[in-house]
Amino acid sequence: AISRLGFLISFSGADRALRRYLLSPFPSRPGDSPGGAEMEGGSMTVEVEASLSVMLLSPDGLTLFTGSVDGEVTARCAQTLGMVHRFPPPLAPGGAPVLSLALSPCRNFLLVGTADGRVAVCTARQAFVDNQRHVLTALGIDSVL
Repeated sequence: AISRLGFLISFSGADRALRRYLLSPFPSRPGDSPGGAEMEGGSMTVEVEASLSVMLLSPDGLTLFTGSVDGEVTARCAQTLGMVHRFPPPLAPGGAPVLSLALSPCRNFLLVGTADGRVAVCTARQAFVDNQRHVLTALGIDSVL
């Protein structure tokens, strides 16, 4: 994932490490060509508990959402990679792997798709969910967290 703030964020399944690099569009040494983004010294590594299967950056580049092979979904600060919120597990019975994440345009709803075909909506606005439960059910959305 690449943040509009200039961060490149990657995950390595081999060592379960989430890494953030600071990208610079400017040459770091005289004679280097501009435009080829380089990874500078502003890198950091954070170990995570589970193997990640999907990542999504918020439009403002401040929040990184991650989904794992064991069904866990978390929100992290994109600058520090520190966990901000862990959504209640499991999203699906048996902890099916998270395959997709999508953020609504208003940024109030995170849609989570799992390998068993389920879709969950994560939101802090429970009143909305309670009022719209019949619509969500008709759309095939199984759970709201």
